[in-house]
Amino acid sequence: MDIFLIGIISYLMGSIPFGYILTKIFLKKDIREIGSGNIGATNALRTGNKSIGYFTLVLDILKAIIPVIYVKIFYQDFLYIASLCAFLGHVFPIWLKFYNFFYFKIFITIIFSCFSIYSNLHINFYSA
Repeated sequence: MDIFLIGIISYLMGSIPFGYILTKIFLKKDIREIGSGNIGATNALRTGNKSIGYFTLVLDILKAIIPVIYVKIFYQDFLYIASLCAFLGHVFPIWLKFYNFFYFKIFITIIFSCFSIYSNLHINFYSA
């Protein structure tokens, strides 16, 4: 039961489209109709609002870190399941009919979150 619940929660957290949500709320626009059509942070920057772009970046990173670190602390045996499900949630978000093929940032976030030696490097890399 734990593995199923961890997989579902990690998938749902990974699938939250923060770029879409933030541009819809604050700019009243559909980000998929701007720039590259991607819902990520780079395209959110193309909207002309840097704070939305940066906030999208931070939230996209957190949606991968939170489930992976939680599982790493409490359910170490399921770490790779949580990582894979968060990744799949980002790549194929249920809220956007399973479409979003821009996934490099979430992949790097998950890899660095899994291997604690690189966790500090990851935080320093994204905060620079």
